[in-house]
Amino acid sequence: KILFPRASKRSGHMVDKMTNILDLRGLRISVLSNRQALSIFKEVQRIDQTYYPETLAKTVIVNANWVFRAAWKVLQVVFPKREQKKMILLGGGNRLKERLLEII
Repeated sequence: KILFPRASKRSGHMVDKMTNILDLRGLRISVLSNRQALSIFKEVQRIDQTYYPETLAKTVIVNANWVFRAAWKVLQVVFPKREQKKMILLGGGNRLKERLLEII
């Protein structure tokens, strides 16, 4: 309600979608087995889907190491197909900035 009008004014055109970038650098397997951490992640997703259902253009997950990629294969089933298509997994590396600029 605040950011979209402000972004629209700055860009000179209507902004009504957002791209979330989630940096997973340093993610450890212990976090994925922590029920409280997973519960918080699920709650954030629930709030986004309930109160901002059509504002998310995509979520870009950067520095997604093998731990997350393995967990994602299991966890993606809790997300609707429509939401799964909005998620982009990127590793780190030299081309990360370039790839992010292409996406956003």
